Parts: sequence; C-alpha cells; structure tokens
Amino acid sequence: MEDSQLLPNDTSQQYREHAGSSNNMGHDTSVDSVAGSADILASMEEVKQRMQGLLGEMENLRQDFETKVKYDESKQYLIDTLHRELQVYREGIHFRILRPIFLDLITMYDDLGKLLDNMSRDSITSSNITLQNLASFQDTIEEILRRNGVQTFAMPENVFLASRQRIQKLVPTSDPVMDKQISRRVRKGFEYEGKLLRPETVEVYKYTPTTDR
Repeated sequence: MEDSQLLPNDTSQQYREHAGSSNNMGHDTSVDSVAGSADILASMEEVKQRMQGLLGEMENLRQDFETKVKYDESKQYLIDTLHRELQVYREGIHFRILRPIFLDLITMYDDLGKLLDNMSRDSITSSNITLQNLASFQDTIEEILRRNGVQTFAMPENVFLASRQRIQKLVPTSDPVMDKQISRRVRKGFEYEGKLLRPETVEVYKYTPTTDR
C-alpha cells in the first residue's frame, strides 16, 4: 500500500521538474531574441551615423569645390585685367619713346621734299642725278618709318578734313562749289597704330566772291 502511493508522488515530482525546466528554456529563448534585436538596431544606428557623416563630408567637398571655382574665376579675371592694363601701359611707353624719333625723321622727310620741289623748278642748277639721289633718300626715310609701324596716308575725299589735314595754302576761287575742296596735295600724312603723328599737308580752295565794278 505504501509502495503504490510513492509512485504517483515520484511521477508528480518528475513532472514538476520537467515543467520547470521547460519554463526556464522558454525564458532564455525570449531573452536571446530581445538581445539580438538590440544588436541589429545598434548596427543600423551606426550605419545611419556613418552615412550622415559621409553626406556631411560630401557637402563640405562640394562647398570647397565651388569656392575654388569662384576663386579661380576671380584670379583669372584679375590676371586678364592686369594683362590688359600692362599692355596699354607698354603701348603708351613705346609710343612716347618713339614719337620724337618719328617726328625728327618726318621733318627730315619734309625738308627733302621741299628741297626737291625747289630744285625741280630750277632745272639749270639741278642735275637729274642729284634729284634722283634726294628722292631715293626720301624714300629710304619713308621705308624706315614703315618698318617701325608708321604708315603714310592721304585722305581719299577731296573735301578738306581739319582733323586729318593741314592747310599750307589757300587758293582763291570764284566758284562756290569748289570752296574747301583740295587744290593740291603737298605732303603725305603719318600715323602710328591709329595715332596721328603729322596730318596730311594740302592746298585748299577758298571761295572769294568777285566784286563787279
């Protein structure tokens, strides 16, 4: 009788131990699952922070690039401006240095032209060889000037232009249509890179009404 009562008790004890063991196992599995989720969240947060850091660095690089581009553009503009100013300054200095030399050569050119005119009128005392030599010398001066950038010019219009021509002589005329027309071209004009050195020398008609007596 006593033996039959102990068996159920042992069985009940074993069942309780088994149930307790099963409960402990379920509890451990739940804890592991929660811990794994926390690790995943931590990893995702770390990735997010790294991505934000990369985006921040990319934005900084973009700003640095734009700043450098603006700096390069400003630097290039400054270089171009300084180059233009230096070029203008050099041209001005060059012209101021050469201008007196050019004017002296032009004066010599004009003196030879006047001498040729006078000697051509006096054919008795002037030989053809002398005239040719003087004319050749005058041409040489003109060529020297041309090689140094000085150009001769003669205005194509027949009407006197004060800004480019100089009157040597006024020729009276009774024809009003001929007033201020070119009578004779005496000397060529000279210019250097658009700058006037010496105007063209001309004789100009001047209208003079006739008086009836």
